[in-house]
Amino acid sequence: MVEENFFAIPASILTIINYSIPDIPLIKIIKNQLKIEEIPIMRLVTNYVISFFWYFYSDKISYSQNKFANKIGIYCSLAGIGIYLYYEFKINKIDSILNALIILFNSLFFYHYYDFILGNLNMFGKISMIVHLVMLLYPIYLIFLTIKHKDYNYIHFYLSLISLAASIFWFIYGEINKDFYIKTSYGTQAFLDLIQILLYHNYKRKDKQINSEMINYKLNDIKKTKSEDNNSDDNYDTAIEIEDERQKFTKYDNL
Repeated sequence: MVEENFFAIPASILTIINYSIPDIPLIKIIKNQLKIEEIPIMRLVTNYVISFFWYFYSDKISYSQNKFANKIGIYCSLAGIGIYLYYEFKINKIDSILNALIILFNSLFFYHYYDFILGNLNMFGKISMIVHLVMLLYPIYLIFLTIKHKDYNYIHFYLSLISLAASIFWFIYGEINKDFYIKTSYGTQAFLDLIQILLYHNYKRKDKQINSEMINYKLNDIKKTKSEDNNSDDNYDTAIEIEDERQKFTKYDNL
């Protein structure tokens, strides 16, 4: 029990943080500082579906920590989806209503047939695992976009890092409990998170290298155009321009 809690408690904390992060941009949209298109709705829906199935599986098999973490995940995801639908309603009422009805229908259907579906725990474990793996098509899509466009901005580094840590803990937790479904689901997720992190660092490093070359070229160009003029004021202006360019690169490099 102690060994299980050693991995389950930090896994639960990291999972809750992971589920909460996509809600942060919603604060900006409430303050009219963010466009609705920028809300990570796909990640919110993915988190909702995954936490929804694992919550009931954990409840039936008595994984209290996993159940609690996924319960928070359901609340966080639903809050985010609800705010998104509210603002989408102002733009496109029909789409917003249809999306809300789909989520409501699926949830009510599952609650109504809860005992029947969970009658076969082994079958529900397989369903939960399959649903989790299907939902991982979204990060696979992000990986595809990152490689295709060679742009690391498709990947949320800190979210991937937290998700990787949580997935590793849950994988170990599943190994301790000899739970094939949890091991497979979170093991696959950890693998995809690791790929995202590696791609992020790879393309960001290359982007910095290209940016550094451009900055150096621009600095040399400034020096060259000003070198023939020995006027002290012009030299002073040149020094300011060079320093400004360096500051821009330093700020970019520290992101």
